[in-house]
Amino acid sequence: MRVTLRTERAIQAPAVSQGDAPVAATNNAGPMVIDLTHTVPTYKASAENPTLPDMDQPWSDVPPFATYGGHAVLGFFEMGINLGHIESGRLVMSEHHGTHMNAPNHFVNNEVSQEATGVPMADRKQMHEVPADWLVGPVVVIDISDRVQAELDKNGGAPSPDPAVTDFGNESGNVVTPADIDAVADQLVDGCWIILNLGWSRFFYAAAGMAGSDYINGFNHPGLSPAAVERLLQIAREKGIRIGGTVVDNISTETGQTAKGEDEQRTNSLTAHVRLLQHDILMVENAANLDALSEAAKTRDCTLVVGAIKVARGTGAQARVLALCT
Repeated sequence: MRVTLRTERAIQAPAVSQGDAPVAATNNAGPMVIDLTHTVPTYKASAENPTLPDMDQPWSDVPPFATYGGHAVLGFFEMGINLGHIESGRLVMSEHHGTHMNAPNHFVNNEVSQEATGVPMADRKQMHEVPADWLVGPVVVIDISDRVQAELDKNGGAPSPDPAVTDFGNESGNVVTPADIDAVADQLVDGCWIILNLGWSRFFYAAAGMAGSDYINGFNHPGLSPAAVERLLQIAREKGIRIGGTVVDNISTETGQTAKGEDEQRTNSLTAHVRLLQHDILMVENAANLDALSEAAKTRDCTLVVGAIKVARGTGAQARVLALCT
C-alpha cells in the first residue's frame, strides 16, 4: 500500500451555475428539496505557506467570494491498491467561511451587553454541544427582496456603497424592520427558523476583495435592524418560545450599518450577534436560493435542516442547509 501527496493533477469539477448546486429537486416519493448552500471554491496551497491559498491555482471554475478569514485550501492524497487508488483531501478554512452556522458561543458578551434573561457565557453552547433538534424546524419567511430591489433600481440595479445612492441604513425602510417581524408574529412557534430573504445572494461571488465587493458594499447592505432584533426578542418573551434561528443571504445577519458600528472601534456594532446568540438563537449566514424558498413557502409547508459540522469547541461551522417543502 502506498500513500502519495498529489498537488499537480486538477480535479474534474462538476458543472455548476454561478458556483452553486441546482436550486431544487423533487421526486415522486418525497418533498421538494431546496438547497440553500453556496459552493465553496478551493485552491491549491501557496508555496510559501501550506495553510494559505494560491489564488492563481483554483481547483475548479467556482468563482471566489467576499469572505472573512481567507479562502479554502485543499490538498490531495492518494492511497493506492492493485485496483486503483483512494483519493482524499485535507481542507483548511475558517469556521465562518461560505454558508455556515454561528453557535451561541460565537459572540462573547461582556457585563454591558449580557442581558439578565440571556444565557451566561459559562453555559453558552459550543458548536459540538448544539442539540440536533435545534437544527431542524419550521420555516417562517420574511421577504423584503422587492423593497431591496426597488432601492437598487435607483442605481441601475447595482448596490452603491454611498447611502445617498442606495440607502440600506437602519432607518431607511429598506431593511428588516419591526413591522416585518410583526407581520409574521402569529407564525412564530418554538424552534422555528426565520428566513430573511434580502435578494442579496446574487452578489455573493465576486473577484473583488471583501470591502470592495458588491456583497459587502462598503457595509451598506440590508439585514436585521436593531429595532427588529428587539421586536423579535420581545415577541419570543411574550410567547415563551425559543426562536430556532435566522437564515440570511448576506455576510452578516444585521444591517451593514450595524455590522460596521458607529466608529472605527465598531462601537455598538453587531447587534444581532450581541443579542440573539445569548438567547440560543442560532444564525445561518451566506445562504443561497432564498428566493426559491420564499416562493415555495407560499403554497407549501417547509422545514429547515441545518447540516452543520459537529466541531469540538467550535464557534461555528460550515453547513449544508436544506429546506424540505411538502
